[in-house]
Parts: sequence; structure tokens; C-alpha cells
Amino acid sequence: MAFRPVLPIDELPPGAARRVDAGGQRLALWHTAQGVFATDDTCTHERASLSEGDFDPDEGTVECPKHGARFHVASGRALTLPAYKPLRTYPVKIDGGHVMVDLGD
Repeated sequence: MAFRPVLPIDELPPGAARRVDAGGQRLALWHTAQGVFATDDTCTHERASLSEGDFDPDEGTVECPKHGARFHVASGRALTLPAYKPLRTYPVKIDGGHVMVDLGD
């Protein structure tokens, strides 16, 4: 795995969501009650930034701001229509005060 630093962890406090650009990709970082997760930032139903949606850090879910589809951020699973395709997820670790993401490249 090739983890790369994408954000200092102090810029993603518990309960926060944040969009970052890494390796030419738009990612969303989610700091849930279960840990930090990374997914694609774009809804699989229609182009919308999920990091701007309604994020529930206790449930680990986000609602798309455009059409209301909900996703589970740890697994990427689409929970409600109109989305049915899952989000791509990425391995995450915290190291040296940074959120590190493996983009699979």
C-alpha cells in the first residue's frame, strides 16, 4: 500500500467532514465516532459534493445535498434511492499527525 498524507488530523476534528484533492482525485474525509474514513466526494447518482451534505458522525452516514441519497461512509454502501451504486472507499491511517490515504496507485 502507498499511503500519502492528505490532511493534518487537527484539521479534521471529530464529527467533521472535509473535501480534499489528492492524486488528481476529489476525496471526502469523514471523522465518525468509529474513526476516520475516505470516499470519493462525488455522489454516484448525480454530480454533487457529498462533503457538503448532511453528515451524521454517530451513524457514519451522509446525505447527498442534491437529491437526498444516503451513504454509509465506512463501506461506501448506498443506503437510499435515488443512488444505488456504492461510493469508492480508500484505506486510511493516521500517522505523524496526518490523515494518510492509499489511493491504490
